[in-house]
Amino acid sequence: MGFAKRDINLAAIAQRLGISISTVSRALRGAKSIHPTTRERVLEEARALGYLDTHRITAVNTRNILVLSQARQSNSDSVYMAGLSQAAVPLKVNLISHHYMPENCYRILDSKSQPVAMKTRDTCGVILLHQWPEEVVCVLSENLPVVSLVHSYPGVDFVGIDDRTGMLELVAHLVSTGRTQIGFFGFCPQMSSSCARFGVYVEALAAQQLPFQIDNVIRVTLEEASSLELVDRLSTGKLVSARLAAGTTAWICSTQILAYSLCQSLQKEGFAIPADVSLAGFHGNMHLQPTGLPFLTTTSVSSEELGAAALKQVISRIEKPRQSCRSILFPCSLLKGESTAFVHS
Repeated sequence: MGFAKRDINLAAIAQRLGISISTVSRALRGAKSIHPTTRERVLEEARALGYLDTHRITAVNTRNILVLSQARQSNSDSVYMAGLSQAAVPLKVNLISHHYMPENCYRILDSKSQPVAMKTRDTCGVILLHQWPEEVVCVLSENLPVVSLVHSYPGVDFVGIDDRTGMLELVAHLVSTGRTQIGFFGFCPQMSSSCARFGVYVEALAAQQLPFQIDNVIRVTLEEASSLELVDRLSTGKLVSARLAAGTTAWICSTQILAYSLCQSLQKEGFAIPADVSLAGFHGNMHLQPTGLPFLTTTSVSSEELGAAALKQVISRIEKPRQSCRSILFPCSLLKGESTAFVHS
């Protein structure tokens, strides 16, 4: 079967040799996991088809890694991208980043809407930022090595945060300030990070010998969880106000964005923070600090280090595709802000 020159790509080489596209990709990059004979066959076919003429020898030495972000605030990627970019140079990686609004994230599966590097099969691996639909992640991971940041998915490498130590410190801090009725704001069953943090919230209450009250757990939708405004517009903020009247005067939010959103909502209703209510976020991002809000107490972890670790792991997955699925957790520390303070009895 002949190929037109415009059709020459990794898939064409793989078809001619009867091997997988990932094997062709690793062979062209000189991955150590490829047998020398296989690599020579791939290079010979690539030369015969004119692939190396059109893609230059950089195809052998440089890996194209696709960074896919799904969020409403594109600037939330900046700290992750800083770490990715710093790690890319010594690893000889070319980063190709694409940002999608949540309602458009399924377009990544449509060949007409995919980045060019995916269409030409020149992408070696994918790094996911923020929460993606599990079915999208499943399709991507069937075709390419995938590493996810912060959010975990079955069978996919994951670089995230040690939520347990962070939550234990947050609850202990709030108790030390005199708050003994502590709610959890932002339970979203569709978000793995929210579920994980909710679980350790219950454990942290038990560690402080505080009772768990289901009414102090406020659910949010996936759309609310990624917005700075929706908590104020919908009924979620009013649920918190009702619990404040019942004596719940401290809230730990599952994400920093939700903490900002809830803070705005409560301030508009006339509550003083932290005099009337204490608020804490999780995994703080200083680049997203809205004007007019107090500096929030939160957990701190280097997003740059998370980004760098994700890139190193996707390269490891490319070179050792048969390694078991890995979860790499970074410790976080308590960062005290202006939204929690000692309460006089």
